[in-house]
Amino acid sequence: MFPRDFEQDGLATSRIRPFAEDPLFQKAKARTIEVIGRDFEIDWRTHTFVWAFKSAQSLPGVSIELGTGKAWMFTFLLNHEEVSNLGDVHLIDRFSSMAVDKKSGEVIQGTENVYYTSNLDELKSRFSSEPGVNFIQGELPQTLSEVDTDKIRFIHVDLNAAQPEVQSLRMLWDRLVPGGIVLLDDFGSPEFMESNKAMRELSLELKFEILGLPTGQGLIIKSYSK
Repeated sequence: MFPRDFEQDGLATSRIRPFAEDPLFQKAKARTIEVIGRDFEIDWRTHTFVWAFKSAQSLPGVSIELGTGKAWMFTFLLNHEEVSNLGDVHLIDRFSSMAVDKKSGEVIQGTENVYYTSNLDELKSRFSSEPGVNFIQGELPQTLSEVDTDKIRFIHVDLNAAQPEVQSLRMLWDRLVPGGIVLLDDFGSPEFMESNKAMRELSLELKFEILGLPTGQGLIIKSYSK
């Protein structure tokens, strides 16, 4: 029995961590903490995100993030020396610090989420070196009308709310290219059971498989036969 020498973000394990000794990962993490001002303490989730994004980079189309918040994941990519450029990216969010209802996504007045931000200008400045990064501010799924492309290669879903997540992915699914990747940030988190249930129902409707990961994420790879 090997000792569990990693415990973070709801995950305790003795498994080898490919990012732990990776100097590029650690350098990107340090830079991201410096920019954002705090450690989100989601190393394995971040490692999975980087893998998924890089795995989709050779495919045609754009990358989309539904629910950007303070942009931890894409800031990490921006600071990762193995990612030479982000390509065409749409970062979509309400860009408000207000917390939301976990089912409807409606704003809960008088509450805030520390992972969200209302400072869109600061985010735009942060990504000014990446001409392909486009910010879309507004409600989902309504603002998806501003995504003017018929090919999507990567979708990161992190709205913390079941209904807009499912409605948005349903609208985008036909534009996701074969081999395209969807990464669900909160699929396995007990805090977001509404999202888990709604996504499993959507998977039956659209006939895709979700791989639940021990990080709490859900991984979808669009089949070439569908």
